[in-house]
Amino acid sequence: MGLFGKSKQEKIKELFDKGLALAKLAKYEEAIEYFQEALEIEPNYARAWRMRGWILCRLAAKENKSNRKTETYEEAIECCKNAIKIDPNDSNNTRIDGWSTMGTAYRFLGRCEESIECCKKAIKIDPNNDTAWFTEGSSLNELGHVWEAIECYKKAIKIDPNNNEAWICVGEILVKLGRNVEAIECHDKAIKIDPNYARAWFNKGYVLCLLKIPEKYEKAIECFDETIAIDPNYAKAWFNKGFAHRELGRIVEAIECSEKAMKIDPKLIEEIKKSGILG
Repeated sequence: MGLFGKSKQEKIKELFDKGLALAKLAKYEEAIEYFQEALEIEPNYARAWRMRGWILCRLAAKENKSNRKTETYEEAIECCKNAIKIDPNDSNNTRIDGWSTMGTAYRFLGRCEESIECCKKAIKIDPNNDTAWFTEGSSLNELGHVWEAIECYKKAIKIDPNNNEAWICVGEILVKLGRNVEAIECHDKAIKIDPNYARAWFNKGYVLCLLKIPEKYEKAIECFDETIAIDPNYAKAWFNKGFAHRELGRIVEAIECSEKAMKIDPKLIEEIKKSGILG
């Protein structure tokens, strides 16, 4: 890597900077190698531990094997703990990002109480950490504390008005509470932020179907079409589009959509049978 002849500090800085540049490009597997190499030279490099933990969280989210996913999140937590232990005075935001990343990892491990505790520590240091507010909201939601969750999501949105994921989460909670019109408004805001977010279009279409009004089924179909245009393999969008067609008496279209849904995701067969679309 062309590091010979350089001082120890120059070497680890160069490795860190290369890792950071790759991380910004979402080249996580390559980035983590640079942070690991920096840590081999300097095991007490808190920033490298923090970034390694952050990247492991993203790699865990992409991992398909459940046991490997768990191991990766647990490894991320240990990296963040190392960073905080080495740098307790929070230079370079080590504690803020460390606690926030641990909160995310604990949340995905289903350890929501620990996630909330970590998020609160991050927020205590930096009340404008929108990631910590969002993660705390998600953990509270998992525990059934929906109103507290909404407040956390709203704080995340106040800090970052372009946090479309927070708008979607608020919308999904409002659907569970039967406040469908408000839920649609939330998803509209998410769509305005990112018109290419398939989940936002799907959720809006789903909520429109819940209204059980003919013209709303038409609007729902438009939403599912938008979802499918972004992600042609969005099986539930095909399924719900079929449901909307059936409610409008368009049986042929309903069957066609359902067949496409089953082809993409055979697990939907039972759900489609229960819906009565196939007769």
